[in-house]
Parts: sequence; C-alpha cells; structure tokens
Amino acid sequence: MTLEITKEEFDSNKESYLDRIENGEVIIVRHPNGNAVLAIPERWDDDFMHLWNHDDAS
Repeated sequence: MTLEITKEEFDSNKESYLDRIENGEVIIVRHPNGNAVLAIPERWDDDFMHLWNHDDAS
C-alpha cells in the first residue's frame, strides 16, 4: 500500500518519513501545484526496476 501525503506534511516530519521510506514504505509526496514525487527506498527492488529498465526509443 502506498501512502500519499502533502509536501507540507512531509516537511513537518521529514526524518520520520525518510525512516519509513528507507524501511521499505513507498510514499507519494503531493506538491501544492498538484505535481507529485514518488519516494521509494534507496535500494533497488525488483518490483520497481521495470520503471527504469526499458528503452522507449526502440
């Protein structure tokens, strides 16, 4: 399950959210303009590799 929070929420408790992310949780951080950032653990996980392991140019 993915947690979605606002940028304000992230900024107000950044260390706690970073710990959660590094422990394997995926968090979507929504900016006031509607854009979002997907925060995932630093280690590469097979569940996420397909997001980067492709060649759209071929």
